Amino acid sequence: MDLVPATALVIHIASAMFWGGTTLVQARLGNTPQMRSLFAPQIGAAVLAILSGAVLWSTLRGGSFVASDRVLALGSAAALIAAILQILIEWALRAKPEGLGFLRSTSARRVVGGLIGIAVLGMALWRVL
Repeated sequence: MDLVPATALVIHIASAMFWGGTTLVQARLGNTPQMRSLFAPQIGAAVLAILSGAVLWSTLRGGSFVASDRVLALGSAAALIAAILQILIEWALRAKPEGLGFLRSTSARRVVGGLIGIAVLGMALWRVL
């Protein structure tokens, strides 16, 4: 394996594990100040995961878009939506912490966790389809 894809793979896995793990902890513990302090590192990890995933896609995938590529694309889309939703949750909490319905709820964090789970499934299934 070349150095670029190998490095991108390590960055992708490590950053995605941090992002997903801290998101699941937040989904369990809620929007406490300690949990909200994870926002900047989480988004940093999300950006690293997404960018390294793009590097992996461009270096390891051919020009085709077969069934396995569609599953991988679905997982990638779920990760992007999760990152966007996580940013919206934080903005909503900063703008009006006393109430914003769904975005303020722990359920919103659980949706993000579920989306990250879909992304993980897409990455895992890509190799076997």
